[in-house]
Amino acid sequence: MSEVLKDPLIRQMLRADNMSLGAFAQLLETAANDLDRKLAASSLTSQGKWPIPPGQEYQSVA
Repeated sequence: MSEVLKDPLIRQMLRADNMSLGAFAQLLETAANDLDRKLAASSLTSQGKWPIPPGQEYQSVA
């Protein structure tokens, strides 16, 4: 992610959109977390397990 935030074209886009670097970093982090959660839910569902609700962590029963 740090490479994206250093990219001159990204910074130019952010200036044009009047968006701060911090706000863009937060947007990227939120999107990555949402994607991770969806991928984990998809993986668990394909294994016959229930997906993890947002805000909860997977806990092993072993």
